[in-house]
Amino acid sequence: GRLQTREWNDRDGNKRYTTEVQADRITLLGSRGGGGERQDMGADRGQDAPAGGGAELTDDDIPF
Repeated sequence: GRLQTREWNDRDGNKRYTTEVQADRITLLGSRGGGGERQDMGADRGQDAPAGGGAELTDDDIPF
């Protein structure tokens, strides 16, 4: 993947910047009780990652 940085002016005229991670491939590692199953998804296999994943995230799911 790569990083892409963009800049724009907000409503008040201040310069704003954002950096986005654009991934070519992601690896889903499974849940806490998932038994270690691993699933690769990415452009190299012609697949897109599913949107949403079917489960809601909570603050406990975020590692930082």
